[in-house]
Amino acid sequence: MLSQNAQVTGVDGSTLTIALVNAGARDSFVNSGSDRIVAQALADVLGVDWRIEAIVDPSAQPGPGGGEPSRSTPAQPTPPSPPPSAVPESVREALRAGPAPRQAAEDPDAGVDPDDPILDGSSADAEALLAEHLGAQVIDDTPPS
Repeated sequence: MLSQNAQVTGVDGSTLTIALVNAGARDSFVNSGSDRIVAQALADVLGVDWRIEAIVDPSAQPGPGGGEPSRSTPAQPTPPSPPPSAVPESVREALRAGPAPRQAAEDPDAGVDPDDPILDGSSADAEALLAEHLGAQVIDDTPPS
């Protein structure tokens, strides 16, 4: 639906401007949270943090029954304007650059010394480990009989 009713009209710094065909489409786009979804998709795919600005397309033609009342004299023809680029150059550059590099997850074994002894949990109990590594002693708390 968005591809049929909207087009990118500009990228300025950290703002992506999307022009929708009419005010109703723009309001629906913003009120449904679609602007936030598009911003998140751009962040996920391109690694950019752009704010999405939705506007009514100034070049959109009014629908039937709307617009100005009919005139008795024909309007002056307007010179043809060059068609707008489907995608601004700044968007093309961001796509060529690819997604932002992601930081690799920290290695869980980074702090492990390769010379550490390997302990087999089945052969050593807690009392033996405490006694061996910390010099702990078991205190007998059984009352004398």
